[in-house]
Amino acid sequence: MNPILESRQSEHVFCSYHNCSKQLQIARITNIPNWSYERVVFPQEHLLFNVSSTKK
Repeated sequence: MNPILESRQSEHVFCSYHNCSKQLQIARITNIPNWSYERVVFPQEHLLFNVSSTKK
């Protein structure tokens, strides 16, 4: 899942995903420690979400 829109503001990254298909999709993020995200994305639906950035 590649974000379509991404902009950094302070400690958060704003992301968007568009399901262009005619099928349901499961959007799942599992590579961030101590955090999980899973949503059903319906056909032609946009999914918007914020993720905390980890600057080191």
